[in-house]
Amino acid sequence: MEHFDITFEPEGRKIAIHAGATILEAAGQAGIILNTVCGAQGTCEKCTVYLEPDAQQVLACQYQIKSHLTVRVPQTSRFFEQRILMHGIDSKVQLTPDIYKKYLDIADSQKIFGLAVDIGTTTVVAKLIDMTAGRCIATEATVNPQVQFGDDCISRINYARTDEKLAELQKTIVECINELTDALCLVLR
Repeated sequence: MEHFDITFEPEGRKIAIHAGATILEAAGQAGIILNTVCGAQGTCEKCTVYLEPDAQQVLACQYQIKSHLTVRVPQTSRFFEQRILMHGIDSKVQLTPDIYKKYLDIADSQKIFGLAVDIGTTTVVAKLIDMTAGRCIATEATVNPQVQFGDDCISRINYARTDEKLAELQKTIVECINELTDALCLVLR
């Protein structure tokens, strides 16, 4: 399958993507999250971008890539920057022995860690938990990358009406959790 280079301005991010993909898909691959209130149906027009050099205005969710492109993404088409709540009221938790006691002999006085993930509509927060002490070691958070498929759950459900699109939604959130987990594991090194 033929691939094309897409450059996103003003960042200068460049990715390669297969022919027929939308600019919205390419932007997601480049880590640029666009407004898609309508769930990429082309009705809200919030994902308007400009093709350079002649500033042709197109909808990122509808425009299929057939050549190398330079795409200028205006601030108005970007998903607004989220303030991510990473810390709440921290309390020491009494752990039930079943959770970790059977692993203590195996661990031989090493720490046992768990991962708690909150997948919200707009944010994903992951916490690395010391299971023997019952306390949070580190927290990482990011914007939920599924926003590219719709700002709310209903839009995402509408988007995921086929097995292929549902798998795409799942892959997106799994990759996000894996990235947060990788970042949390750096704390242990």
